[in-house]
Amino acid sequence: MKKVMTILTLAIFSTVLQAENSAEIQQLTESEPVMEGKAEINSSLWEMLDTDKDGSISKKEAASSREIFADWDSLDSNKDGMLDTVEFSQFFSVKK
Repeated sequence: MKKVMTILTLAIFSTVLQAENSAEIQQLTESEPVMEGKAEINSSLWEMLDTDKDGSISKKEAASSREIFADWDSLDSNKDGMLDTVEFSQFFSVKK
């Protein structure tokens, strides 16, 4: 019984964290973009999605944002499986 309660508690906690993360990503997606070089990007969302901090966003990393993931095929214009800042900025250009 104790194991069941522990698993249930972890499942509920995990669901709450996932919901909070989704809400935060949604809020960041809707916020105003900022300028970085010539590419217009939302730096807060970029920082959140680029979890390995390699300067690009993989499709796996993009899965954290339903909107970015849903537009992946159109955003990844060079079809290399990664978004750079220019490709990422297209999301905000199209969205406006």
